[in-house]
Amino acid sequence: MAKLDRLPIISCALLLVITATSHDRAYAQSDLTPGIIGEDNRTPIDNSNPPWTAIGQVNVHGYRMLSFCTGTLVAPRVVLTAAHCVIDPVKKAPFPAKDIHFIAGVSRDKFIGHSVARCLKFPDGFHYSGPQRLFPTLPAQPVAFGSFKLDLALIVLADDISEAGVIKLLDHDMLKIGASLVHASYPIDRRYQLTGDTTCKAIWQDADVVATNCDTRTGSSGGPILIEESGSKKLAAVSVGFLEKSVTIAVPLDRWPAIPLSAECP
Repeated sequence: MAKLDRLPIISCALLLVITATSHDRAYAQSDLTPGIIGEDNRTPIDNSNPPWTAIGQVNVHGYRMLSFCTGTLVAPRVVLTAAHCVIDPVKKAPFPAKDIHFIAGVSRDKFIGHSVARCLKFPDGFHYSGPQRLFPTLPAQPVAFGSFKLDLALIVLADDISEAGVIKLLDHDMLKIGASLVHASYPIDRRYQLTGDTTCKAIWQDADVVATNCDTRTGSSGGPILIEESGSKKLAAVSVGFLEKSVTIAVPLDRWPAIPLSAECP
């Protein structure tokens, strides 16, 4: 596993850096379906009922920059997502809370609820490194493998979205190798339709991340990795990126053992 630390991983957040004008031709001509492992196993999910209504879009609208990700309501005013989704890769600092929007239960031209962020919370020890160089023509940016250590964040919303419900967190480690998973998200190619890979499994796990064969695409970062427990789906990990076309990468929630679900801001 140690040699994987030297390989590039690709972030699934879509970052459009409008001010940049140059690009690397090799990356510009890269695969148009990053994150799909073999055949595309993603299918539409009927999100008219819980728990799917708790999953939504994380959209950042800032000065000359857009970012599109996925997040999950884990409390009526708290969204769990990937940390890199809410951090400006140019300034290497969090986006202003007022520019971060969460839209729950998006289904074509309808949605269940919307709120802007009030504040952000990150795990102790989290450090954002991000891509060394931004390629504006790429929806997915290459970063070092270690960039996804503790790549988790909570968005505390300004308003409750109680009508969307919540997805409960897995309170113990069940992400065993071979465990059956569901990865749900709002990928960029199906931005207004909740989409999921319901056929994937955990492939390997190290001290910081778990690798899966869940198909994903740009915009899926922050999307939940769900596992069945006692007849209900629990949130076990957060999708953060992919390793070329071999595996997708998620951060298990046990890396943040005391996730603060209160709506209090510092």
